[in-house]
Amino acid sequence: MIPKNAITILGDIDQCWLFAYRVPLGQVASLVPEPLQCVQRDGFGFINIVVSRLSHMRPHPLPRVLGMSYCHVAYRVPVVCVATNGETIEGLYFLRSDADSSLMVGAGNLLTDFRFHRSHVKVIDDGNCVDLSVPSNEASINIRMDRKKQPVLASGSPFASLDEAQAFLKYKPAGISVGTKEVNVMRITRDESAWKSRLLHVADGRFRFLRSFDATLEVCYEVEPIRYRWNRAERFNLS
Repeated sequence: MIPKNAITILGDIDQCWLFAYRVPLGQVASLVPEPLQCVQRDGFGFINIVVSRLSHMRPHPLPRVLGMSYCHVAYRVPVVCVATNGETIEGLYFLRSDADSSLMVGAGNLLTDFRFHRSHVKVIDDGNCVDLSVPSNEASINIRMDRKKQPVLASGSPFASLDEAQAFLKYKPAGISVGTKEVNVMRITRDESAWKSRLLHVADGRFRFLRSFDATLEVCYEVEPIRYRWNRAERFNLS
């Protein structure tokens, strides 16, 4: 059996939009296996959705010219756990992924635990607005972002400002999963000085995956192109 997340992957994020939804903690906590705990704020947990266009994706140390390109949608819960060595680790627990590449879906499900499904991802960007759509019976997306309109803090937000929400909800660069006897931590290496983003107004947003949750959008932000390195997983035994 091939161990999950055992290969270091290199690639570029060419386009990226992140959506952070607050959800009552009781609704989201049941999705996360022990010993992981949801990152929370004032009785809310969060579901983080990323839609990205990736390129030059390949196993290390293959050259960029051999990499592949595809669109990826991922649904994650920000979580925290304490490793057996005492380290507190914060990262993302993957609930589902969608990709528009059959090769990526097959390889992703063989080599990772990101739960890939084959879906078509459509992006229309006219400079002022971005329309994202994914036709799917389980996880369709229809969303429009407006770069010209000023985003505002969501009603009932546990944060005092959009800046506070964005800072708190900026995801930690690690994927975390739980096996039968261990916690797997896939840390991401990126140039933090090159990680730049801006908040966007969501004019219309529908994620079918969220239909069973009392979910409210806290922030949407757009990330500038950046290179990533998804490092092979570190494994910590469960106590």
